[in-house]
Amino acid sequence: MGMKHMSRLLAGIVLLPFIVGLSPALNAGSPKRLSHDDALAVFILNCAYYGIWPAAIDPQQTRQLRIGLVETGLESALEKYSQQAMASWFQGGNLALVAGNDPETMEHCHIVFISNPEREAPFIEYFKGKPVLLLSETHNFINQGGTIRVWIERERLQFEINLDSLRADNIEMKSAFKQKAVAFFSAGKREGNAK
Repeated sequence: MGMKHMSRLLAGIVLLPFIVGLSPALNAGSPKRLSHDDALAVFILNCAYYGIWPAAIDPQQTRQLRIGLVETGLESALEKYSQQAMASWFQGGNLALVAGNDPETMEHCHIVFISNPEREAPFIEYFKGKPVLLLSETHNFINQGGTIRVWIERERLQFEINLDSLRADNIEMKSAFKQKAVAFFSAGKREGNAK
C-alpha cells in the first residue's frame, strides 16, 4: 500500500484510544481519522509527554523541547499538534523543530524522527549513550539499536520499544506509555507485551 493511500486511511486510533489513554493534551474534540503525518506527529508528542530525561535537560522541567526531523514532511503536522500541547501540558514551553540530515545538527534534540532508512545507522551510532529518543518506521530499526519503532497496520498505530537503548541513553518512559507497546526488545530478544 502506498504512503499517499495510507495517509488517507489512518484512524485516530484505532489511534484515538491510544491518544485518549496517553495524552490529555491531544484529546480535544471527537474521535476522527488522522492522516499518516498527523498520527506520527501525535505519537511524537506523546513520546515527549511520557518521556523522562535527566533532570538537567528534561523538557517538563526546562520548558524546552527540541524535535529533530530527518527527511520527513512532518513539520506542518507537528506544528499543528504542538499548539495543543503548548496550550495544556507544555504551557509556557518552547518547542523547536530542527530539520536536517546529519546527526550534529540534532545534537540538542530530545527526540529525532528518521524517515530515511539509509540515515538511521549514522544517527544510531552518533547518539548511542546520549539522552535522545530515536524514532523510525523502518522494520529493522530496533535491531540496529534504535529506541522506538512506530508503524501503522490495519489502521492502528503500533510501536515497539528497545529497552536496552532506553537504559543506555538514560531515558525512561512512563508506564502508561509502555503499556501500549506491542513489544519490547531487551538483550537482543523481542517479547510481546501482555496487555
